[in-house]
Order: sequence, then structure tokens, then C-alpha cells
Amino acid sequence: MQEQQDIKNWDVSIQSDLYEAGITEDGERFTAEYYYVVVQRKDGKRYAHKSSFYGTKQEESPDGFYFFPDIREEAKKEATKLLNQVKRSGIINLEYWFFMEPSYGSEYYCKVNGF
Repeated sequence: MQEQQDIKNWDVSIQSDLYEAGITEDGERFTAEYYYVVVQRKDGKRYAHKSSFYGTKQEESPDGFYFFPDIREEAKKEATKLLNQVKRSGIINLEYWFFMEPSYGSEYYCKVNGF
């Protein structure tokens, strides 16, 4: 059975984190940004959607080297589409969301960590 969560009074936002996208032609690790949608209750409880929108993709040049084009704008647009769908709906299906660490220092953070 699919568990639904009413989020009508929750904040809905796009957040980002970094990830290692691959190795450059110089042998260096290429760090890139990805985006995801988060819903957060006023007391700090929050969930993140399981979909991530990556700001680059690894491509190979004709001479066999890898490069990483900047596609952050496209990734942000896709994340924004999801954000708008979530806001319009006002309900999330928890099958597609995972519980995140509560917002640091929030009421829910203190409750979960026994403060």
C-alpha cells in the first residue's frame, strides 16, 4: 500500500550536493553538482525525492579523453518541474521519497537526537 503524506504547509525547495562525475584527461577527479527536491515541515522534519538531476555527464572526445559539459541549467529546470508538480499536488507518495536527517538545530532534530 502506498503511504501518502500531506505537505500543504511544508516548505518545498531544490537543494544541491556535490558528486564525483569521473576522471579528467589529466587524471584528476571531476567534481560536479546535482540537484534534488526536498520537502520540509516547519519543525525540521524533511524528505528528499529519490530523483536526482545531474549537472554534467561524462562524454568522450574523438581522441579518447573524457570531458564533462556543464548542464546545470538543464538539471535545475528538470528539478524545478518536479518542485512545481509537488507544490501543485500538496501530497507526496512516500514510496518515492526518503527520510533525510532533520534540519540541523531544528525542533525535530533535537527530538530525534534526544536533546
